[in-house]
Amino acid sequence: MNWKSIKHKHGRYEKLLDGSYKLVENNYIIDIAPEATFGFTYEVQSAKKLQFKVVNDCIYPDGKKTTTHYSIESNKVVGSIITISKIEDSVKGKLILRVSFPDNKELETLEQIFFLYEKAEGMLFQNKPFTPALDQDILEFEKKYSTSFCHDYKQFLKTYNGLDLCWWSHAPEFDKNKNAYSSNKYGFEQTYYPFYEDMRKITENWEWLYETDKLFGLSNKNPYLDLKYFFMQDFLYHNDLVKYAYPIGEDGGGNCLVQIAQGKYRGKLAMLDHEVSSVMVDWVEGKTQDVYKISPEKTTPDDFLDNCFEYGGLTLYEIDFNNFFTQLLKNQKELYDQLKHKYSK
Repeated sequence: MNWKSIKHKHGRYEKLLDGSYKLVENNYIIDIAPEATFGFTYEVQSAKKLQFKVVNDCIYPDGKKTTTHYSIESNKVVGSIITISKIEDSVKGKLILRVSFPDNKELETLEQIFFLYEKAEGMLFQNKPFTPALDQDILEFEKKYSTSFCHDYKQFLKTYNGLDLCWWSHAPEFDKNKNAYSSNKYGFEQTYYPFYEDMRKITENWEWLYETDKLFGLSNKNPYLDLKYFFMQDFLYHNDLVKYAYPIGEDGGGNCLVQIAQGKYRGKLAMLDHEVSSVMVDWVEGKTQDVYKISPEKTTPDDFLDNCFEYGGLTLYEIDFNNFFTQLLKNQKELYDQLKHKYSK
């Protein structure tokens, strides 16, 4: 064989005045804003100038496929590019661009996967949507832990089914080393990164629950975001707490975001301080010599939770999951936009 197919740059492209395209963001995570153009460039290299027939397939997240046929000249860089004209015409999820050469089977088929998201709905913060949780998965979890998920969290499990908000750790569009400097202000030489310093400044005034950086799904097979992977005795420090308040997320310090499952607080959210939670539940249930002597068999959900709030290990917020989720994504988008304005490559 005296020719070969090679894929070059992929990402988001911008159309220039002369009709050509310029790569402006080398990324496979594409915001489906109006007129978003993305794709990859490629060429067929050969010893002499030849013509090759090309089949260009675009496979959309909903399974639909469009196919175009054309010819290219060897040793010239060409593009497989798609433009989304309207957000309402697009579908979030995995999109595949594929280039094949029907008359030259020895040429390698070229392919690039893109993950489409819509910023307003938070898809910015996870590269790949999870498969929705099944009703059977939800019922099995509820039965195992004698709890009952609230409707809004169930809807989250059936749509997002988990969300990783540590997007900044794997965001290729940021130059996180920009303006890094060395200092011995604490008595030893250390490198400091303004990117992370600015991130802390922006987030330091957020309420505790908005420091959540993981939202759990169910049966999504991600060991960091799947409730099935957690042993509740270790995670919540006490099995008895799960039936009253089940975990839905976690902050960077290992503190758990929970949703109240029973009683007058059902649907509300709370933060569980992991440093005192096991002592708190023992105290509430009367297993220590402190004031309260409430056995698990005799207590009501409201009594149990009120005593947890009084002890201080559980902090209640007067907000449901949907309103929390909307504000959480708004905060994260503002953080992203501020950092990108300053640290974009």
